Amino acid sequence: MFVKKGVVIDKGGAGEIDSTHVSSPATVVINNKIYVFYSAHSGTTVRIALAISEDGMNFVKKGIVIDKGGAGEVDSSYAYNPAVVVINNKIYVFYATHDGSNQRIALAISEDGMNFVKKGIVIDKGGAGEIDSTHANTPAAVVINNKIYVFYSAHNEPNYRIALAISEDGMNFVKKGIVIDKGGAGEIDSTHANTPAVVVINNKIYVFYNADDGTNVRIALAISEDGI
Repeated sequence: MFVKKGVVIDKGGAGEIDSTHVSSPATVVINNKIYVFYSAHSGTTVRIALAISEDGMNFVKKGIVIDKGGAGEVDSSYAYNPAVVVINNKIYVFYATHDGSNQRIALAISEDGMNFVKKGIVIDKGGAGEIDSTHANTPAAVVINNKIYVFYSAHNEPNYRIALAISEDGMNFVKKGIVIDKGGAGEIDSTHANTPAVVVINNKIYVFYNADDGTNVRIALAISEDGI
């Protein structure tokens, strides 16, 4: 049984970085503090911001930590939908990028959660006819046996499905293909299966995801022992 505690990170006032929406949180605990990276919508663009709390209820906003890029960069329109893991005391944030045409997954690394170095695209969209030929976005990351598993929304017009890519260093990924397919006619995810969130419990991988049947979008669960 869950007890709802209400809004803990509110949208900002007029002219602030998150004046329109705050969404798509990614959470990690560092030195007994809760770091929430989130998509900050200003009304004209989306960037990744950070808020920190000691109790999960009272957050201090730290502002934009991963800004959109300049003209011609991979994230020139948006930097959004973060996923976070900590490896060797460094914070790895995988995030969706938009350059006006392409949506792909990039990486930024920080030692303090405030100052990030962008590493560029690490999971690109695929070629014509591939499972992610239109977009690769909305990553969810977890570390398993010293490897980084990134589940992501793979878009091959007209459908979204959930794919997996695995890396040993966070930079070089091997795509493993679709791991959670959309369902057949009449199933809860007959139109799309996308926007994963992942956690490991008792050596099993639990992926919660958006299940879209063309009318309703609901949250479903898929469980795996190997991620494939």
